Amino acid sequence: MNYHDVKRKAHTLQIVGLTAALPLLILCLMSVLLMIYHRLDTGSQISAAIARPFKLLVYNVYDSTRYLEPLWNHAPIPNPFQLSDSQNLYFAVVYVLLLASLSMIGAGQGLKRKLRKIDDDIEEQMIKESIRGERARSLEEIRSAIPLRQDSLWKSLHSYYVAPIVGAVIAGVILRVVFGIG
Repeated sequence: MNYHDVKRKAHTLQIVGLTAALPLLILCLMSVLLMIYHRLDTGSQISAAIARPFKLLVYNVYDSTRYLEPLWNHAPIPNPFQLSDSQNLYFAVVYVLLLASLSMIGAGQGLKRKLRKIDDDIEEQMIKESIRGERARSLEEIRSAIPLRQDSLWKSLHSYYVAPIVGAVIAGVILRVVFGIG
């Protein structure tokens, strides 16, 4: 890939990632709010008293975002008490897609950082060539001569998805062994 292809790919990754991340982030937040609204009250008087302010908060958010009603209607309601519920799977899919879109944004930003460093190196090279009195090549000639290697998009997914899971497993083992929790 040459400089212009990488620049186009960086822009595309960021635009696609951002257009996917915004609705998925809204859907995740709605799912959490719906879970609070529907799952917090277990039927006892004490849980009803605890849940009332949260239900009012969720209702106010819902009431002020009526234009997002299609998303409210299709947002999954995770059930933390029954992990085999189909809504939990739907929420997990939405969450993984959100992480993938954030990974796309991160990959695009990484490519832009790499291009910025290449631009700085090109400027230094052009200054050195002009000081030595050599025939200075144009900026476009230098950019087209630079080969860039292809990085994997899933490399940045590690920091968003795999690393937190590994950290949670390690924390769970430590809690179980040291404190006897679990």
